[in-house]
Amino acid sequence: MRYRIQLGIPITGEKIEKGVVFATVGNEFLLDTKPKLNFSQNRLYAMLGYQFTSSLNFQFGYMYIARSPSPNWHRLQVFLTQKLFFYE
Repeated sequence: MRYRIQLGIPITGEKIEKGVVFATVGNEFLLDTKPKLNFSQNRLYAMLGYQFTSSLNFQFGYMYIARSPSPNWHRLQVFLTQKLFFYE
């Protein structure tokens, strides 16, 4: 199972649209359900981004991944996101 909460915060405009720099913060929990309910990962992240068009943005940031019982990870993240419009 996976649960994610994310917040996008426009920095240079009123809302996240073309030409706006924004920040994204979020937290994601991952749970294993078999053989029993068990915590798998917690991913906490913060990123800065730029919205090129209404459907294309770039984001760069940091993610902390807490894993049980394995060692935790620190990651730099780079995302290029293209939103596909399959219907209007």
